[in-house]
This record gives sequence, C-alpha cells and structure tokens, in this order.
Amino acid sequence: MFDLAMPLAWKYVDDIQRLFALLPVPKQVQQVDEAPKKPSSSSLEDDFERFNVYAPWVRHLEFWTCLYYPKHRELDRIRHYSMEHTVLPNLRYISVTTELGFVKMSVIMPFISPSLVGFRLGPISYEPIPELSESEFSLLLTALCDKRCRMKYLSVPASRSLGVASSGTADPDDSRGGQKNRAGRLFKDILPTMGPLAGLTISSNILEHDGLRMIGSWRALERFEIVGASNGQNDDFAFPQLDESAFPFLEHLGLYRLSGATIFDIVQNVPSLVGGLTSIKILPLSSDYLSEDVSPPIGLKLLPILVKRCPRLQSLWLRVCDAKYLVHRTPVSALDALMDLPLQSLFLEGIHLVECTNVPKHLAKIFPALVHLGLPDHRLSFVDLRTVRDQMPQLGSLSIGLDAGSLSDVKINYEDPGRHPQYPLRVLEARFRKQGLHEERCPDTPRSYTFQQVSLFVRYLSSLWPDVQLLEQQVTAAETNSEIPGCMTKFFNDQLAMLSRHSCDSVLKCDDTAVLDEENWKLCEQKHRIKQ
Repeated sequence: MFDLAMPLAWKYVDDIQRLFALLPVPKQVQQVDEAPKKPSSSSLEDDFERFNVYAPWVRHLEFWTCLYYPKHRELDRIRHYSMEHTVLPNLRYISVTTELGFVKMSVIMPFISPSLVGFRLGPISYEPIPELSESEFSLLLTALCDKRCRMKYLSVPASRSLGVASSGTADPDDSRGGQKNRAGRLFKDILPTMGPLAGLTISSNILEHDGLRMIGSWRALERFEIVGASNGQNDDFAFPQLDESAFPFLEHLGLYRLSGATIFDIVQNVPSLVGGLTSIKILPLSSDYLSEDVSPPIGLKLLPILVKRCPRLQSLWLRVCDAKYLVHRTPVSALDALMDLPLQSLFLEGIHLVECTNVPKHLAKIFPALVHLGLPDHRLSFVDLRTVRDQMPQLGSLSIGLDAGSLSDVKINYEDPGRHPQYPLRVLEARFRKQGLHEERCPDTPRSYTFQQVSLFVRYLSSLWPDVQLLEQQVTAAETNSEIPGCMTKFFNDQLAMLSRHSCDSVLKCDDTAVLDEENWKLCEQKHRIKQ
C-alpha cells in the first residue's frame, strides 16, 4: 500500500515545508556568533537518506503566496547537497504565485533539476502581475542553462530592461537602448539551449525583432504571452514584418498591460500571429480606461476586428475596463458582433450589460455552445441565477457579480433540496464587488451573513446546481473589492459537497451529515477576524 499511495501523495507538492520536514533536526544548534560550517559529505548523505525516499516522487512543486522559509540551517544543507546531487531528480514543473526577491529565490534555486520542463510565474489574471527583477531573471535563466533543462513552458515576466549580469565588462553603449539590446542577446542566446518552447510568457521590453522572428519559427509553440512594462512605457514596442509561415501552430495569445493602440495594431496588422488562434486573452493598460469620456472603450472596438482576424476563436478573455476604476454600461447588442465565432468560453471584465430585460436569454441565443461564462462585473440578483440556469443549462462554470442583499428575495423548499442532478455546472465564482470609484460599496457580503442567511445561501445554490463549488479567489487578495474570504469559502464548499451527496442518496438525512452549523460558522467568522 505504501508503494501505491505515497507516489500519488507526493506527485504534487504545494507546501515546501513538507520537503524540509524530511530532514532531521540538528542535535546541536550552532551558536549565533559562530561562523557557519559546511556540512561534511558523510553527514549530508545521512541527512538526506529519508529525503531521497520521497524526492523521486515529486513531479510538480508549487510556491504559494506565503512562502515557507526554512529554519535550522535547512537551506544551507539543501544548497550544499544540490552542488553534487540532484535534489528532486524527476521534477517536471515549478509554479510560483508570489513575488520573489533574492531571499525567496534562494529557496527555489536548489530545486531546479535537469528534468524540469516548465517554470511558471503567475497566473496572469489580475494586477499586480507577478514579475522578476532583471537580476532574478538573469539568475533564473543562467540556472536553467547550467542545469541543461530542456524547457517546454517558460513564464517569466520581468519588471525592467534586462542586462547580462555575468559578463563583468561594461558595454560601450550604456544607454537605455543598449541595455535593451543586451537583454535581447541574453534572451536570444539562452533560449535555444533549452529547446523550442511550447509555451512562452515574456516581457515586451526584451523582445527584439530578431528574437520575435526566432520565436515565430518555433513549430512547437502553442502559447505565447507578452507582458508590458508596469510603468506603461511600451510606446516603442511593435512587431516586425513576419513571414506568412510564422507562428504556424500558435493556439493561444496573451497581450497584457500594453496600450490599446498597440493591441489594436497587433490584432489588425499581424495576421500570421492571430490568424490561427483558438484562444486570446487581452488585459490592456488600466490608464486606457480611467475616464467615462472614452466611449466606447478600445476593448469593444476590438470585437469586430477579432471576428475578422480570428475566425477560429473558441475562448475570449477581454478586460474592457478595470472595475476598480470604471464599469462600462455596455448595450448587450454590442456582443452580437461575436455571434459568428464558435465561442465556448467568454470572459468579459469591466462591463455591465444594459438595454436588455433578460440578459441570460440573449446570451444563450447568440452563444449556444458556451460552456464557460465570465461577467464578474455584471451584477445580478440571486433570483436571476435561476434564469441563468434555465436559459444556459449547458454551462460548466460561471463567474458573475451578485447583489448579496438580494438573498432575502430567495424562496426555497427546505424539505426538498433536489435529489436528481441535472446540470453540469461545477464552478461558481461569486463576486461581491465595489464597481468603480463613484459607486458605494455593496453593504452586504457573505462575510456579514448570519447563520440563517448562510444556510439559505448554500441550499439555494445547491438547489440550482447540485454539484457546484465556489471558486476560492486567491489571486484577488490585493484588490480593494469585497470578496468571499478563503476560510469561509471552504466552509461553504464543505456544506455544498454534503448537499451534493444528499441529493444523490435519498437514505442520507441532511441534518445528520451537516458540516456547517451555527457553532462552527461562528468559529469561521472568528478565524477571519483574527486574519484581518
């Protein structure tokens, strides 16, 4: 059983403390004023005897926002051991969802293995976009090159123009342009040693024309994402003339933090880049839509161009406006331009659809194959969720803004929560957000619900979609908007899972299997207050 269960349990590690816990605690802790001593080879072998039982099973290592920093000189032992040994010999992917810096980077570096095929800094969905500094970028790329990693997926946005840190000699051209040229050479020289990539996310400030042409020649490339500078200095970024054969198998394109004019030019004038796309994600600069005077926003002007240039598009994620500053009141007819696309996934940020009495019915008419729908800033009442369910029964996931105060309008039969699952929706991202600078914060959110309201909230969702779970909104922690705290989301999901089991088994009594009662709801509220 050990040989069967443990490889599965250790295949994905999202808490690095699990790895350091495999090392024995030193019997004697060195005095603070003593100089650190390099561990001997024999002591290192002894220390890692237990570690090496588990290490070959690790395939995916994830570093979350609260990155554990090792104690008791654990990191020193890992570093010294990594000089002569591969710490995780079968590691395939490293994912980082936190800002780094040299302290945190020092924790990651010893785990880079020759078997590594993917490194991701992200995800890129909301500001602030995770980025490396130029020194971190150079350090990471050099380590990947030294380990001879044959990379397939690389996501490394960087905050500034990047110079070669290891040369030790001054470049004759120390101007801003010279730094950018050196960055392009570093990027162009190191990437071929890793092999043609299938996915690349990189900053616009190191993409030179020669580098872009090289990337366009990769037949393996399926995903390509470009991140603009955090200060908005992207005016000089432009695509070169590309052969018609460039980007032959590209399926997904991401354009982040670029100006609306730059994005418009790329979509309109680089057909070899966008012609074969099935997925596109566009998050323009926030400064492009800070005023209601910009009407319509550049995002809405893009819709007919996307239909013309990307006829195979199945997935569209577009930020029309930044909801922290402005939510654009958009006629629902503006989306009719997309009806000729074979869309299965649609996510539109920063719009509130108007001039329609039944938005779900209209969307179902123009997007009959839609499986994933995201309108996080279009606010509905809880009663309207039933209309969404009835008009779009094929949905598998939904992101929608909700008026938490409308819960009192919901009517539900507590004796019959529904025992026959009929709808495929599994994921609901319920957003309770302040919309724009001039709108008052929604007075009610689930964090202020009483236990009776919580019970109604969960049972109502379960009556609509018996297998639904709430999406935990980890990436929106930096927002000023009101969301459901993670600890509360877990409680809601535990109750939803219980109701799902109850709906499939008429013998189970709902009260007997409840995990969310008034007492533990109070404990959850207390836990959230402590975190604040």
